[in-house]
Amino acid sequence: LYIAHNIKCSDFTDLDLKQDSCDEKWGCAINIFKQRFWQRYFNPIKKLTSIAPTSTSDNPSTFGFIILGTCFLLIETLAGFEDGRKSHETKSKELCVKGLRKFNLCDENGKCRIVEDGEAKKLYSIGRCALLHSAGTEGVQVTTSGPSITKISDDEFIMNRTKFSFEVEEMYTEYLKGLSNKDNILFRDNFIKKMNFIAGA
Repeated sequence: LYIAHNIKCSDFTDLDLKQDSCDEKWGCAINIFKQRFWQRYFNPIKKLTSIAPTSTSDNPSTFGFIILGTCFLLIETLAGFEDGRKSHETKSKELCVKGLRKFNLCDENGKCRIVEDGEAKKLYSIGRCALLHSAGTEGVQVTTSGPSITKISDDEFIMNRTKFSFEVEEMYTEYLKGLSNKDNILFRDNFIKKMNFIAGA
């Protein structure tokens, strides 16, 4: 089994990674994580974005639903890594909401603030769940410009798939920086739990 392109699960488990393992082992582990998520998710998202940077009459599709659906999964996944959760069963909403609350939300006048709990739950419902269960949204308009998330009303949002996906990637980049810090003990312990579970250790 492979944990990333050309990287076997055993390549990770053979590291026998511990919180206080040497920098070389942690460097290998972080690279495996990066290969897994950039090769499988962020690089394809960038490819789709480059194919259709904006909607035109000749090419009206901007792959917005595919990109947003993937981003919602990535947000939940990262929250699972942060918490060290092996399984997300019955916890998807909690994890996705936790991740969404890290984003800024703007109103129609351009005033921005952090996403509140109720708004994150609404985005989870009409965005994440609608996309993954019904292949559509229920109050989320997808664009290629403007803020990452704009709130129109309690039940209606506009999401810029380009900026949103970039911000999700930035979250992962910051997570990797945190893993590089050996003083982040709980951070590293939870990473090990999650990666061992994925690798079948």
